[in-house]
Amino acid sequence: MKLSFRHFGKIGFILVIIGFLLPISGNLNGFQLASSMMNNISFFEIMSCLLLICFATGITFGGIGLLIPVAILFSIPFQNNQNGFQFVLSFINNLNLDGILFCMFFLYAIVGIIFGVVMSFRKKIEPLADWVIIVLCIGCGLTLYFRLFNDNAAVLQYGAFVILGGWIIALVFQILSKMKKEVIEA
Repeated sequence: MKLSFRHFGKIGFILVIIGFLLPISGNLNGFQLASSMMNNISFFEIMSCLLLICFATGITFGGIGLLIPVAILFSIPFQNNQNGFQFVLSFINNLNLDGILFCMFFLYAIVGIIFGVVMSFRKKIEPLADWVIIVLCIGCGLTLYFRLFNDNAAVLQYGAFVILGGWIIALVFQILSKMKKEVIEA
């Protein structure tokens, strides 16, 4: 199996996910921090709502063929017997940029790992897609840092440093893959 530097860069995204599961600040992991910023809506509910919104906007790009699955998905009862439409509306009423940024940088790390899995099956993914995912993941995380944690009162814990290490690994291997077209035999 041939591996490129881009494959090794996906290890960085795995570290981002692991760091998200570890305490980041105040003995809270990423899920707990995102939930506390969104009026204690659970992280699963936040991610479900973001995915529903993304899927619904896919109708615009995917055509009318996606209308039936979206209608079915939005009619399924979620929490407190709310259907998808009511769920999204209650989510929008509780919007908080910081909570969404936590969810988005976690989601971008997941997408980066999925790209690595797809690439390991010898499917072609454009390097530009990797760059977009890396920049968005790092951008969301750094925005959070400068908005929430850059004062001296906030103490970052080891989860934040694992995330930082993951970003560095993903970025360095992406740069190396651009500079050298070497392939490593595994």
